Amino acid sequence: MKKLVFGLLVCVLLLSTAVAASHSKKARIGDVTFDDWWHDDAVFHVNVHGLGDDADNADNAHIIVWIPELNVYDISRSFAMRDDGPDGKLVFVHFSERPDAGWYLVRFSLTSDGVRDHKWRWVWLE
Repeated sequence: MKKLVFGLLVCVLLLSTAVAASHSKKARIGDVTFDDWWHDDAVFHVNVHGLGDDADNADNAHIIVWIPELNVYDISRSFAMRDDGPDGKLVFVHFSERPDAGWYLVRFSLTSDGVRDHKWRWVWLE
């Protein structure tokens, strides 16, 4: 009986290891925060996780910020994603005039050759 339980445990361990190895980690957007205003630009801090197979395709990455309610669309400068964990990026989004204080739904997109991730976040702008 002990051999059977031990054999089943080994099988489960091997299968879980094989499944975990087959699911490669993908580049993604992590936490997003609104930092402050710099002149007419809203400054967002965006954590980018460049991991696994996507690290080879991430030399020319951009973060795109879209606020539909305010008709604002802006794109960051290009950057290379690191493959060893999160990397914080400051993204400056230009406004022709500051919006009224309030909650706005913002779409953050991470794009590069072969890499795409999108996150919608409610952000308080004041």
